[in-house]
Amino acid sequence: MKCGQRLWRRGGGIPQAVEIAAYGEELVRLVLHPESKMLGPDGRLCKAETKGLLTPRLVRVAAVHLLGKEGNKLEEVAIGEVIEPDEVLVDAGDDAWECLVVPAARAMGIRRLARETGLARSKLTELFTGRAMPRCSTRDVVTAVVTHWATTERIET
Repeated sequence: MKCGQRLWRRGGGIPQAVEIAAYGEELVRLVLHPESKMLGPDGRLCKAETKGLLTPRLVRVAAVHLLGKEGNKLEEVAIGEVIEPDEVLVDAGDDAWECLVVPAARAMGIRRLARETGLARSKLTELFTGRAMPRCSTRDVVTAVVTHWATTERIET
């Protein structure tokens, strides 16, 4: 197969064109692509012209989102019967509410949060002590207010 030639691949009954790149094109792409996982010798993010010993960037996990696949639908996916990913993916949720929003909301203060969200203090207390689970709309409102507060106010630790 020659460089730049199109290869037709079938997936889910719909043919898809796949462009095959030449070695030179890939080499240029790799050379010009900054290394996002590393820092340069000066401690700054790497750029295409960065030279010297690179060090790994410090990574902090903000949230964990668990995702699984239903193994019993592999054949249906392979032959194209299943089109929507939601039909085969199992969402086990994330821990951003417990690990990020609740601690930040406590630091912000229940009274201030109640004032800014319009929710009752008793309801917020139930949510943050784990006695109640928030509805999606409540969770979205609280998350938005807490996120805004956390990005604009300095939290003393």
